[in-house]
Amino acid sequence: RRVFGIGREFYGIRKDSVEIPVEVALSVIRLEDNQIITGIVRDVTERKDAERRVKEFYSTVSHELRTPLTAIRTALGLIQGKENKPVLDIACEEADRLIRLINDILDIRKIEAGKLDLELKKLSPGTIIERAVGSISSLAEDKGIEICVDIKESDLVLADEDRIQQVLSNLLSNAIKWSPEEGKVYVRTSEAKDRCRFEIEDEGPGVPEEEAHKLFGRFEQVSTRDNREKGGTGLGLAIAKAIVEQHNGFIGIEGAVSENENGNGGGEKGSIFWFEIPLLKE
Repeated sequence: RRVFGIGREFYGIRKDSVEIPVEVALSVIRLEDNQIITGIVRDVTERKDAERRVKEFYSTVSHELRTPLTAIRTALGLIQGKENKPVLDIACEEADRLIRLINDILDIRKIEAGKLDLELKKLSPGTIIERAVGSISSLAEDKGIEICVDIKESDLVLADEDRIQQVLSNLLSNAIKWSPEEGKVYVRTSEAKDRCRFEIEDEGPGVPEEEAHKLFGRFEQVSTRDNREKGGTGLGLAIAKAIVEQHNGFIGIEGAVSENENGNGGGEKGSIFWFEIPLLKE
């Protein structure tokens, strides 16, 4: 039995004259010298209702949660003072965390719907790096981490600046999160044939090779790391992968580097996350 057509969606009419969505699948059954074409018509009303509810949920998340949370975060920032600073700092951090979660959920929805639009323009890789590092510098300062930048001269790239900075900020925040206090995070750019390569290296515990492939899946996190303590939604790298691929690029992770290989002390291994996007050749 060979299926030659599945998942074709149409609208049908029930006996009570109600229009319903249906899915039609066709197949060929061979019986000696004869062929019989069979068809299966499936009522997909429940599935369509579920899809509609999901869309409504994302709309609710966007308008009913993100908007008031943003207002709360702004208000907290205005009333921060020395007297209540510790409590307000916690409130601000939690508000920021929820806003990031909501933004990640909405980005995943855009990716699923094929609506992650890009605003492409000519950009210098060095400028992108500098702005991304600047946006994450306070997080590094809180842990006493030094961000070491090594930018090689290269051609421009045609990219969406906000989205590529989103990728870099995600990789940088992960590197800072997993590196020990007073450690270093390395940011590098280089040319790889007709592509610009961005690398972010941390001094953290590294990622087991057998689990590295999980990192770019949705809601996936490496089981050997203390994710409860470090936090995270498990969506950031999936979103980063989608953004890079929409730029016709690639993203990945290199194997853990041992202490003897990189010279870092403390027995830390470290990870190198990288992505490449095409260079703009004039």
